[in-house]
Amino acid sequence: MPAMPPFTTGSKFPKHSWTGKAKVNNSDSKNCAKWSMTFTQFKLFLSWCKAHPRYKWLKTNPTGPPGQPKKVKGYVNGHELNEHFVKPWTKGTGAGVALCMNQAAPKSADLMVSHSWNENIEELEEAVQVHLAGRGLGHSTAIWFCIFGLYQPNDLPAITVSKQCEYKPPPFEQAIAASSKKKGMVLAHTSQDDMYDRIWCCYELFIAQSKKSEGGYECKCFMGSSTHYKIKIAVEYKTKQVDKLYINCKNAKASAAADKKFIHGQIAKNSKYTWEKMNAIVYANRFQLAKMGATYAKSGTDAKKIAAAEKAWYAGHAKRSAEKQAQIGKWNTLIKASGLKPIDHQKIRMKTTLAAFTTK
Repeated sequence: MPAMPPFTTGSKFPKHSWTGKAKVNNSDSKNCAKWSMTFTQFKLFLSWCKAHPRYKWLKTNPTGPPGQPKKVKGYVNGHELNEHFVKPWTKGTGAGVALCMNQAAPKSADLMVSHSWNENIEELEEAVQVHLAGRGLGHSTAIWFCIFGLYQPNDLPAITVSKQCEYKPPPFEQAIAASSKKKGMVLAHTSQDDMYDRIWCCYELFIAQSKKSEGGYECKCFMGSSTHYKIKIAVEYKTKQVDKLYINCKNAKASAAADKKFIHGQIAKNSKYTWEKMNAIVYANRFQLAKMGATYAKSGTDAKKIAAAEKAWYAGHAKRSAEKQAQIGKWNTLIKASGLKPIDHQKIRMKTTLAAFTTK
């Protein structure tokens, strides 16, 4: 395997316009929602990464950051982007990528993006772009990504990642609260990893949806997905792989055991928004994605046909939202009447889903 090219700045990956610590940085614990960047800036930063020799090396070699499992070659994931581009570019500044790009005028979050760091970063880019287009949102929309919002290098004792996460409220909660008043949160689905297999993605959904049960805000959640993900669910629909629709969020993984323990403790405190309710919402989302798969299955793998189907799918969002709520209510009633334990709920849902798939 050839050696990894060193990280350098230059014409393709510009240097900062300042030296030393950024004037506006991540030490401000009360304005974390302003750690946002426009979608145009997100695409610009990725274009710098893609033009760098290191990006090509990462894409063509089956490797991964220290402590992370090796991935197959062919794409760059969020962990790699953070380790090899975000950290070295922002090191010493005290500011995340978003603040580095918006020193003059930090941007408050319009849209929160919930995603798995194990995904193909280029699929994430596509998923968000298609989502914006589907809702008629422009590329000037201020988007909050954890990778680009937090200061990641851990080289400044006062602004480590763990200390930022201890802000009250935590940065992502501030971003969700700000987004709830604007464009909500997009759940970005990609083909390389299941976002609901990551405990932090489940917790972001919990925060977005549970605050209402406590008399607070509700952050509307929307689904976004890449073309490869659409093709994947089209195949799953054709082959009736409905067992993949149900997932128990309580079993989601975390890179650090302490994170999982903390999140489980937080969710246990809410008696109205339980794991089972979260599972029902996730299942309803997956059911909608499976129905979407039926539409895309007719389009095969033709990107233009898939794009047209995507546009039509978004056009019917309001109707599907009502259907989803009705489905959640139906399942909750069925579960209460059954007396079954949570582990047995999957059997009921598989039967319900199979019946829906076979009904024309």
